[in-house]
Amino acid sequence: MRHVSQSVTFDIGIKTRIVKHVFRIFAFLLFAQSALASHYLGGEITWRCFDSGPNAGKYKFYVILYRECGTGASTFLPNPVVLSTNAPGGSISCAQVGSATDVSPNCWDGTQEINCNGVTSGQGAVEERRYESGYITLSGVPPAGGWYFTFTDCCRPSITNLTSSSSSYTLRAYMFPYSINGVPQNANPCYDSSPRFLEPPRSVICSGYEYTYAHNAFDDDLDSVVYNWAYPQTTNNGTNASFTTGYAFNNPFPNGGNTVSFNQQTGAMTFNPSAGGSFASCVEVSAYRCNQKIASVYRDIPVIIRTDCGYNTPPTVQINNIPNYPALTPVVASGDTLYWETTVYAGQQVKFDLVSQDAQLLPNFLPQTIEFSPSGGQLGVPLNNPNSGCLNPPCATVNPKSPQTSFTSTLNNEISFDWMTNCNHISYQNNSCGNPTNRYVFALRMQDNFCVAPAIRVASVVINVVSTIPVPPDLSQACVSQEPGGGLTVDWGTPLDTGMNFDAYVIFRGSSPTVPFVAIDTI
Repeated sequence: MRHVSQSVTFDIGIKTRIVKHVFRIFAFLLFAQSALASHYLGGEITWRCFDSGPNAGKYKFYVILYRECGTGASTFLPNPVVLSTNAPGGSISCAQVGSATDVSPNCWDGTQEINCNGVTSGQGAVEERRYESGYITLSGVPPAGGWYFTFTDCCRPSITNLTSSSSSYTLRAYMFPYSINGVPQNANPCYDSSPRFLEPPRSVICSGYEYTYAHNAFDDDLDSVVYNWAYPQTTNNGTNASFTTGYAFNNPFPNGGNTVSFNQQTGAMTFNPSAGGSFASCVEVSAYRCNQKIASVYRDIPVIIRTDCGYNTPPTVQINNIPNYPALTPVVASGDTLYWETTVYAGQQVKFDLVSQDAQLLPNFLPQTIEFSPSGGQLGVPLNNPNSGCLNPPCATVNPKSPQTSFTSTLNNEISFDWMTNCNHISYQNNSCGNPTNRYVFALRMQDNFCVAPAIRVASVVINVVSTIPVPPDLSQACVSQEPGGGLTVDWGTPLDTGMNFDAYVIFRGSSPTVPFVAIDTI
């Protein structure tokens, strides 16, 4: 029995050492995983359809990833990023382009400024990295649920409004089927570019004032764009994050017990932060063509709310209409201006002034500066260039209003907006459902230079461009002459091109101006 007892003791000791060794390996792997990816902040996936050039008909996919970059944070982000998909051809590899960019907020005092490796982890330092694929052919018709494109990684940093089980990230985008006259279209050649985000995410904001922010997505095909809240996803596509008590996917920020205002047309969200922490949020942007949802992209990014900023309020922003130009009208709900809107005929010029004021002083008793920073797919590059940089020239331009010479000014910042519209700004799909109206959204942002995070105010401007009213041809110089062979030549003034699809001229005949004319032919 003593011999058996010694043998059992020996076996238990071996097993104990093995378990301890396995535990050390497991703990090391957990630590390594945490060290490499525990500061991954999320991002977005989009794609572009190329309709000209040597790669016409092909797609290119784009991924933007954000990571926390304060001291103590991991420097690891994958390269390449590999997208999982149910589309033909399998996974899609996206390589990093360019170097990492510090997108942390700037302020007047460099010693207080948030930047990568300049503040401790969790204070709002954020780095952006961009990735893109090669040119890709996708053949076939997406299923009813769409082709998905996803990227999963670990791990989210500590998030105030999510449970501990929601630590991983899954970014996603969907490409849906599209039919013309009931016929599903093959994705080869490509027929759609997804919406893309024009406004960078805001990583840090301060409590104590009402905050408005718009992601400002733009669709190069001028499809209708609709915004919605969406669930952040975790370990895989379809696994939604779990929110802590008091928060939900469609109410993710602390707002004194009130629902966060969210506009589905402009994507602008408005709330008054009532608590500090790091708060996850996810916004879905869907594109519709002919009343069919054709694409959905998602931006999953946390917002850090700080309560230690001190007192500060954002600059005011006011739209001033100019006489003899189309007037912008504020769209108001519950006393708040959601956005400004006007509708113009192609060929009309849109002009207005944007005025911002901020009388607050910095701690050194100098006035705060107000910086104007707009975004919009129809803005020129540079901003005063009407001829290039936008989707369809002529581009909208913005300029400092004289005598101001810069987009940055103290106390008072005045900007002139000018856009000469024409028929290029009315998009028609190559099918019968083309709608002679297009909506253009401009996010006109003013921000101060307060530390540690500037206060921001955004005026969203919606300009609807519609087809001009068809006018009859000019008959003042019309005449009929007889040719030597007996034929007749009819001359008339060319009618104004209204931007509508042109099919033919219709010839009407009448024996007298007092009787109805009858269509007899087309040219």
